[in-house]
Amino acid sequence: MVNPVEKKQRLAWLMVLAGMMVTGVSYGIVLNCFGLFVKPVSEMMGFSRQGFATSLTIVYVVYMLCSVYSGKLIEKLGLKRLMRIAAVILPCAYFCNSLCTQLWQFYLLAVLQGFCVPFLSFIAFAVIIPRWFEQKRGLAIGLTFMGSGLGGMLFNTLAGEWVVTLGPVQTYQILAAVVACVLIPLVFFVIRTAPQDAQEAAQISPSATAPADGVTLKEALRSPTFYMLLTFVTLIGFTTTVLNHTVVPRLSDMGFDPAYAARVNALFMGVLCIGKVLLGVINDRIGVKKTNLLAMSAVLLGLAGLYLSGYQAMHIAVVIGSGLGCTMGSVSYPMLTEYACGKKDYAAVYGVINAMNVFGGAVCPTLTNAIYDSTGSYDAALLMAVVLLLLAVGCHTMVKKIRN
Repeated sequence: MVNPVEKKQRLAWLMVLAGMMVTGVSYGIVLNCFGLFVKPVSEMMGFSRQGFATSLTIVYVVYMLCSVYSGKLIEKLGLKRLMRIAAVILPCAYFCNSLCTQLWQFYLLAVLQGFCVPFLSFIAFAVIIPRWFEQKRGLAIGLTFMGSGLGGMLFNTLAGEWVVTLGPVQTYQILAAVVACVLIPLVFFVIRTAPQDAQEAAQISPSATAPADGVTLKEALRSPTFYMLLTFVTLIGFTTTVLNHTVVPRLSDMGFDPAYAARVNALFMGVLCIGKVLLGVINDRIGVKKTNLLAMSAVLLGLAGLYLSGYQAMHIAVVIGSGLGCTMGSVSYPMLTEYACGKKDYAAVYGVINAMNVFGGAVCPTLTNAIYDSTGSYDAALLMAVVLLLLAVGCHTMVKKIRN
């Protein structure tokens, strides 16, 4: 007979596996595969690439707004209901991309997708996983969020072939079917947003039934420390996005073959998946503050490697530094939120923190490309990213536990 505690622990790890799969088809397909459609859809429909790419900007803007108000939405509707609504809407909205003939139609669907994705990826599982785990929480979060990278790698490979052989319309339809087949069964019948009752919660995590400590979002907003935290995540969102978005064009500018640059970027994505798990394990062992310092050191290594990318040996630094450092936004922030603000109003506080991280990432491409257009090089943008990273380190040192 299976021990009840062991049974409940198995259930907790089942939530991790389900979260990995859900994140893999929501974030991994909708956002990570977007670039596959820019050229073929624009050419087929006669759109400008900038006009079509605006739909991704809309997704991120709505994602950010949902993050800010996620606490209120979860409190009012419940996380489970929000996830079920999103699991039905997202595949339908994604399928409807195949029916669009006007830009405004893509933009409308982008609004729906921007609403759904956070409640099927980072917002949802940053709330769910800590409820199930007291020990090995970092490992569990890292494994869960690894799904977005794995999904992006898998479906970029498959959909890249389908776009060429079948066209973007049928590719949208196939991917929408995949999204539906994964989301609906898992969200409706497998995923539980928390242990079922107080007894089960106590078996999973002895502290789960204790009164929640910490501060509410309203109380956090009155603390200068909280604004240091928000500044930190915004700066990190910007600097890590510099690494994410400039590897391929930077290497191409330095005279390397575009196919080689793409292989380096693919290797970076692979290391990123491993890095999420590794950073989670390190978080469990030495704590979130020390782990963040290690991750920021990795970001600095990646930026230095990219600045000196004319030397091929430095590409190893780009891959390792980027792959380990860029995991902070998904793995460390849930634990940093709990460290600084506690569990009392966790969903609302984390929503705001995640929104500022998304904001930093959203600003980055526009600013870095504007610098490139004016200077003809990414050098100034990379040096600016190093300065902002050092500012982030300073802000991070001032992040303390906020208590009422």
